[in-house]
Amino acid sequence: MANVIAGGADSFRALAYAAPSQSTLNFITNHAMQETQRLTDVGAQWVSGVGNAFVGLYQNTVRTVGRAIKKLYNSYWDANDIRCLTTVEEIQSASLVNQRWIMANPTARRLFHDGIIDGYSTSYVDHGGKVYGADHYDWRRVHDGLVLETNEGGWESTEYVEALDEGDRHLELDEKNDIRRMWGFMEAILAKNEDDPTSIHNEPMG
Repeated sequence: MANVIAGGADSFRALAYAAPSQSTLNFITNHAMQETQRLTDVGAQWVSGVGNAFVGLYQNTVRTVGRAIKKLYNSYWDANDIRCLTTVEEIQSASLVNQRWIMANPTARRLFHDGIIDGYSTSYVDHGGKVYGADHYDWRRVHDGLVLETNEGGWESTEYVEALDEGDRHLELDEKNDIRRMWGFMEAILAKNEDDPTSIHNEPMG
């Protein structure tokens, strides 16, 4: 079952964009405290409450920031990390974890099932079969709750209400974004119809 949430540009910006820096949060709270000196008691309480609520809204972003810092040091990345790969060489040497999400891309899946790309030989295990897009479990995992812009200029978010497979966990927002960015780079490579980005032996497509 899927739950779809839609809204306008303001809601999209609130949900989709990254949290502000700590210096920005400090500025907001300090400014709120300065403004309270000019207000009545009721007004002061309101301004103070707004500042505290704004800061509290972003306290749960610590893990996301931590992962972002870790990704700056590419030579030390963990094989279990989901990471945006951008070149043929990086995608060809993707870890098993990244292979799974690379092969969740509908374009790659169709080419794989048509025998045009290798699909990482025997290291990738295709549990989904010949299903694509929203019909594919891993694709739904990537898009679950993700805020996407519509053709009409608004936004839409779909929540897929289903049990996770054993051993799976919900993906973090930055992981979903990394996967979708990686899909963009891979589709550009596939469009050239030259090197197979899923061939561990660097063979051509076809």
